[in-house]
Amino acid sequence: MISNVMQDNHVLLNVSPLDWQESIRLVAQPLLKDKYITENYIEAMINVVKEYGAYIVVGKGVALAHARPEEGVNKLGLSVMTLKTR
Repeated sequence: MISNVMQDNHVLLNVSPLDWQESIRLVAQPLLKDKYITENYIEAMINVVKEYGAYIVVGKGVALAHARPEEGVNKLGLSVMTLKTR
């Protein structure tokens, strides 16, 4: 269940990233800080989108950025970010 892996401090609200790459970097920061992932995993997520396109978009206004676990996952985790509306 998501509630088993979701931490309150892994939720970012009303963020204003400059682009999709910064969005991935920002949403990953709580996981990086708590050592769920490495910096390499963040770059791997970005590279996957560059290589395969925006397949991470799962619905209107929802994207699920990810990469292969061996790219730098230390333990199971999830972070969530909402964007500031303009």
